[in-house]
Amino acid sequence: MKASGLMEGANKEFDVSTYANVNSVLLGNGDGNVLLNLAGFESPVRLAEVLEVGKA
Repeated sequence: MKASGLMEGANKEFDVSTYANVNSVLLGNGDGNVLLNLAGFESPVRLAEVLEVGKA
């Protein structure tokens, strides 16, 4: 998810935070690349990009 806009006349990308339920976890093939299938997202998100995991 990305957000961008104008700041002082220049294009800028902004950090975005959101909440989503985890539908499933893909453990990969031993390369350490864990992916999360999140509700409402079209493609999996790398666990390394997740800031926090909480309990619902």
